[in-house]
Amino acid sequence: MAGSMSPPRCSNRAEYSDAMAGLSFGDPRQAEGVIVQTAFVVRDLAKAVQHWSATVGAGPFFRADLCVRSIFRGRPATSDVSLAVGYHGDMMIELVQPRSGDRNIYAEYLDARGEGLHHLQLHTADPDAAAARYAAAGCGTVSRSESADFGCSLFVDTLDQLGYYLEFGAYPTAITDLVEEFRQTHAAWNGSRPMRAYPPPARKTL
Repeated sequence: MAGSMSPPRCSNRAEYSDAMAGLSFGDPRQAEGVIVQTAFVVRDLAKAVQHWSATVGAGPFFRADLCVRSIFRGRPATSDVSLAVGYHGDMMIELVQPRSGDRNIYAEYLDARGEGLHHLQLHTADPDAAAARYAAAGCGTVSRSESADFGCSLFVDTLDQLGYYLEFGAYPTAITDLVEEFRQTHAAWNGSRPMRAYPPPARKTL
């Protein structure tokens, strides 16, 4: 990747570890550019959760069925997805199964490349500014969704450079607090009930 495309990075491994340790998703104290989420697109959400919980030790995962409204490749898109969010240590793992509706960033990837790593989310204080840096290097924003309940999420097209997308987002306190509960639940988890209901805001529309 060109230098102008890269987000600010921690200067050394110790600084990176300090930036990650004990800080929740969306915490403004996170260092700019720290990876806060690893996301995979899957065909069978339940099967994926079983693998991640039983084999990897991640979880429990909290599931939600959402209607996602986005601007995808310049056009409005409405689609249904099922996702499950859990933790492995301090890393958030997101599993996404596209279901129906308009073409979207998850279904397109699954059809073209199959199951696998879909995106990394990097912490940023300003998603639009982060996306602008990548756009200046030739990697434009391919999908953007925004709502009062869930906040803003945008994906930068780095498929040719990295083989996956990068995501930047800004979220309301209700979401970041909820995700922090997921992280704390993982820390005390005994392996039971690897898939649980996700308690989203009143409207399940992103």
